[in-house]
Amino acid sequence: MPPSADSDTKRMEELTNGDKAKPIVAFRHPECWGSWDAAKRLVLQGYTGVHRFPGGIEGWQDARATVVVKPDAAWADTTDQP
Repeated sequence: MPPSADSDTKRMEELTNGDKAKPIVAFRHPECWGSWDAAKRLVLQGYTGVHRFPGGIEGWQDARATVVVKPDAAWADTTDQP
């Protein structure tokens, strides 16, 4: 089961060290509105450095060198399942 909105909020506070002006980029897949929803929730929580990348994961990878990143264990259970 995905974490609650409260745990998402707590994790974002940890990742930004409480700095609500820190730049945050939200993206998922091009046809998925999840990144828009996440960005909107962050702005409503007072984050001011929020940006949405509408090209999604695929567009991000096409525009940049691919980097393998170790999954964040705190959010490991929220990964998409095929």
